[in-house]
Amino acid sequence: SGDVNSRPTVSIREGLLNAGFRITTSDWLDRYQKKYGDARIAWRDGIFEKAQKDGGGDYAVAMTYFATPFHVPEGDLPDTAVDEKKEADVALYVLARTAGEGADRFNKEGDYQLTETEKNSLKQLSKHYQHVVLILNTGGLVDLHIADEIENLDAILYIHQPGMEAGNAVADVLTGKVNPSGKLTDSWAMNYEDYPNAENFSHNNNDVDHEVYAEDLYVGYRYFDTYGVPVRYGFGFGLSYTGFEVRTLGLKHYHLGTEDPEIGVTVRVRNTGGVSGREVAQVYASCPQGEEGGELRRLVGYAKTRLLAPGDEQEIEIRFPLYALASFSEEKSSYILKAGEYVLQIGNALERAETAGEIRVTDELCFYEVEHICQPQQEIPRFTPEGEVKKKLEERRDVWIREAMECGIEIILHDGDIRAHKVAYETDDPGFSEEARAFVDKLSQEQLIKLATGFVPEKREASCLGDTGNIVPGAAAQTSSCAKEEGLSEIALADGPAGLRLCRKYGAQN
Repeated sequence: SGDVNSRPTVSIREGLLNAGFRITTSDWLDRYQKKYGDARIAWRDGIFEKAQKDGGGDYAVAMTYFATPFHVPEGDLPDTAVDEKKEADVALYVLARTAGEGADRFNKEGDYQLTETEKNSLKQLSKHYQHVVLILNTGGLVDLHIADEIENLDAILYIHQPGMEAGNAVADVLTGKVNPSGKLTDSWAMNYEDYPNAENFSHNNNDVDHEVYAEDLYVGYRYFDTYGVPVRYGFGFGLSYTGFEVRTLGLKHYHLGTEDPEIGVTVRVRNTGGVSGREVAQVYASCPQGEEGGELRRLVGYAKTRLLAPGDEQEIEIRFPLYALASFSEEKSSYILKAGEYVLQIGNALERAETAGEIRVTDELCFYEVEHICQPQQEIPRFTPEGEVKKKLEERRDVWIREAMECGIEIILHDGDIRAHKVAYETDDPGFSEEARAFVDKLSQEQLIKLATGFVPEKREASCLGDTGNIVPGAAAQTSSCAKEEGLSEIALADGPAGLRLCRKYGAQN
C-alpha cells in the first residue's frame, strides 16, 4: 500500500526549492495544500462511518481502511500558471494516486484512468509552456494515452514509492545531479483491457462472491511477452541521460552435482554517451515449452554497474541459481529442468534483450520431488497458449535457438549434473522443543487463537493501524498478551517493508 509514517518528509515542492528552483505558483500550492488536508479528514471520517454501518469494531475499521484507498483531490489549473507563463518555460505536473490494498484496480476516472480535469490541465499547460514534465507519484499503474496527445511532453518521471527524501531525489534527477538508472518492475499496458483477467475482476463481471485468477503463471510481462500483446512501457525499461552497450563475453557453470548449482554470465557494459551513469544488465531465459507449456521468457538474473564515465566500461559476472530455469510439473509433482535448449538473452530491458548463448539439457533433470498438499478442490480454468499464439511462440523460439547456435556460447548439462531432492512434509516439527510443546498444551483454545492472530484492542482510540500497539505506542501490530500470566510476554512487530511505522501522534485514555 505504501502508507508509511515518518516524521520528516521532503515534498516535491520543498525539494525543488532546496535545489534553487523558483516556483511561480506558490499561492495556488498553498490553497491546494488546505484542500488536500480537508480531503484527508473527510476520508478518515468516511472510513469510521462506513465501518459503523458494517457492524463497528476494530475489524470493521481495518477492513474498510484496506478497501478504501485515499483519492488525492483534483487541483484545477491555476490562473497564475497561464498568467505567469512568461516567467517560466517549464511546467511540472505531479499526478498522484493511492493504490490501496487487497483489491483490484477500477477502470474509472481517479483510479486507473485520468480524470477530465487532469487531462485538460495537461493540455492547457502544453499550450502555454515550452516544456512539460509529467511526474507520476503513484502506487500503481495509470492510463497514459494522454502522452500521445501532447507533443511537448518532454519527460515522464515515475517516482513510485519515493520515500521520505522524495523531493530532494526528484530535484536531483531533474537537474541532472543524479542520472536515473531505475528500471520498471511492471509492464505498462496500452489499455486496461489488455491486462490478463481484467474482465473477470469482481467489479467488472459483477460476481463479488468468487474471484478466479485464471492467468496461472502468465502474470505481468510473462503474459504480454508470451501472448504478443503490445505494451506502452515494458518490463525492465528505464531511460537514462546517456546510452550503454551491453555485450556478452561468456558462460560458466559452478557447483554442478551439488545442492546449489549456478550459472555465471559475464558481460561488458560500456557507456556510449556523454554523461556519467549506471546501467542494469538483465539476463532472460527462454525455456523449452514441453507438454505443459510455459512463458516465452523469464528474468533469471541482473546486476547494476558502478558509475561509468563516458567511454568507460565494466565487466560483470551475473550469477543465478540453475534452479531459476526449473518448471513445476503437476503430473510429476516435481520441479524439473525439461530437456531441450534454454536460450539466454542479455540486455537493458526485456524488449531490448538479444540472444547471447544457450544451455542445452540432454535429459530431463529433477531438482525437487514434492507432495501435493494443497490440491485444488474444484476445476480452475487457466490460461494456455493455443492456436496462432502458440504457433508464433514456437516460431520465435526457433529463431532464437538458431541465433544461439551461431553465437557459439553454450553449456551442456547431462544426467547427474543435478542432485535431486525429495521433500517430505512432516506433521511433527523436530525443531519444536518439548518445553515449547508443554507450554502450548496448557493454553486454552481462546489463548491459542489470540496468539495466532495478534493483539486487537477492544476499543478504538486512534487509527486502525497504530492503536494496535501499547507496549510500543503507535506500532502497527504486536502479539497478544493473553498468556502473560503463564510467562509469555508480548512483542511489537515491524510492518513488513514499512519498518516500525510508528504513528506520529498517539492518544490514550486511562
